Amino acid sequence: MRWLRFTFLMVFVAILQSSAAINVFALTDMRIRPNIFLILLVYFAINCDGYNAIITSFAIGFAADIAGAVMGPHIISYGLIGTSVAYVRKIILLKKTNQ
Repeated sequence: MRWLRFTFLMVFVAILQSSAAINVFALTDMRIRPNIFLILLVYFAINCDGYNAIITSFAIGFAADIAGAVMGPHIISYGLIGTSVAYVRKIILLKKTNQ
């Protein structure tokens, strides 16, 4: 994994997520916005190997905590979600390759 590129991507997404520029993608008047961190979490959990997927999940959660108002809940929840997606990916790939 190229960690320097990943770090720059996380800094860019953290700035984008916390700025008003994300409101361009807002749906309806209730300002429903996409969570770019969650999209990146699923992408990296599926496309990386197990060890890197867990590290990136916790790093994305940390970046989401820095960009948000409260510190702590994102790193735990994103870490657990990323870990579970990485393990589910392993199970699905094992079933596909055995057939």
